[in-house]
Amino acid sequence: MKHLVIVLLLFIILFYSQTNAQSVLVSEYFNDQPTYEWNELLVVTDNLDMRGFVVTDNNTAQVTRQGGVRFKNIDFWRHVRAGTIIGIWHRDYPTNAKADRDTSMADGRIMLAKNDTMFFEAYKSNDAIVNDAPFNIAIDGDIIEVLDAAGNHIHALGHRVVDPAPGTYYVNMATPKMNVATSLLNGQSNRFFPGSKLEDYNGNQGDTIAKVCIENMTRTLPNKDCWTDSSNSDFWHFLRSPRWASPTLNAIVKPNNVELNWNTLSDSYPDDKMQGYLLIRDSGNVSTLPVNGTTYITGQRIGSSIVIANLPTSQTTFIDTLAVVSGTKYSYRVYAYRFGIDDELGNGANPNTSRGRQYNTTQLASVDIIADVEEQQTTEFKVYGCQPNPAETETTIRWEASNSAQYTLHIVDVLGRLMYEQTLGGKGNGMQSIQCDVHNFPPGMYNYTISNGKHTISRQVLVLHP
Repeated sequence: MKHLVIVLLLFIILFYSQTNAQSVLVSEYFNDQPTYEWNELLVVTDNLDMRGFVVTDNNTAQVTRQGGVRFKNIDFWRHVRAGTIIGIWHRDYPTNAKADRDTSMADGRIMLAKNDTMFFEAYKSNDAIVNDAPFNIAIDGDIIEVLDAAGNHIHALGHRVVDPAPGTYYVNMATPKMNVATSLLNGQSNRFFPGSKLEDYNGNQGDTIAKVCIENMTRTLPNKDCWTDSSNSDFWHFLRSPRWASPTLNAIVKPNNVELNWNTLSDSYPDDKMQGYLLIRDSGNVSTLPVNGTTYITGQRIGSSIVIANLPTSQTTFIDTLAVVSGTKYSYRVYAYRFGIDDELGNGANPNTSRGRQYNTTQLASVDIIADVEEQQTTEFKVYGCQPNPAETETTIRWEASNSAQYTLHIVDVLGRLMYEQTLGGKGNGMQSIQCDVHNFPPGMYNYTISNGKHTISRQVLVLHP
């Protein structure tokens, strides 16, 4: 039992260490005159508290940490969202242009400076060789490393050409990490590439997962290959867009509106309003997806679809005030998104930049309906469109009763042949529903009617089988 406990404790420690180590990545760093040097971080863990985190460099021999920045204990760093890009100048801001100085988290990209005391405190290792211990990338060897508030290693990227390479600090450093066996001249950057998945950010010296060159440097943009336009924008987009587990969308069709409701998107910090839903409607099939980098407004077109709402993650219902046309197909889609308009690139940023608003276009909620509301409703009861429609295996029929009369449901095909019959019995007032099994129905259009002996109301359902 004692050995089992030890094994379990080691597993827990290892699990925590690996989980913690994945929270932030060193994506790229640039060597030049200190005024123009920078490093680039990519946040992996959502709603990450980065107060007290440290970004530091090493000495040329990769023997000891030197200096850098400690993130201040301020609310700015308390809830950092996954996919946030953090660029840090190693001295002051070279200009006040948005490309060089960006202090807003809303678009998921910030560009700060080491000497900006609003956001950082100066950090100096106790073992620093240089007295003032500034950020200063050395040509023959260095490491950019991220530490958490407790001083634990998170991630690192380094370079060193002097034999033996790498240095003892790097060798003894925990994973994940990577060292490139080359010098880093002024004007060159060290970057992870291809960097298409999390596993690509940890390796042994000699692995082809990081590159040093002067070409295609991409500060706070997806990393590029040295000699082609290939980039890891897909990985950046994956981190910067929200995950939505098993999205579902339901619709209730009424004469003057369509009531929509869907399941909640997980939002680890809804107070910042960085995540939300984009709702669109189409009178047919939805053929065009929202474009990453673009923030849409209500009434704007996306192909043949129209945007009907942008909503916060706390809202999971919406009434589309649409006078539906009987027999017309309507398609609704709900897309989850994260981040807003990019401060530097503006609205409509190139999707390949993975900047600005990012949509999850693979995990989305959808429903298609065929409106059938032209029959006159009585004052005694109303019948609404069934869901789903088209139906594959089953559909739910809803009606609203103002009395407790006996009701009967019939479903017939286009030739009038009875396919389904059920006495619904005396139902109380209010909204009622019944689930109908249609998996044995041949594909085609069917009429369903509900009658209370005095009035009959019919609607249509289309049955399709995959």
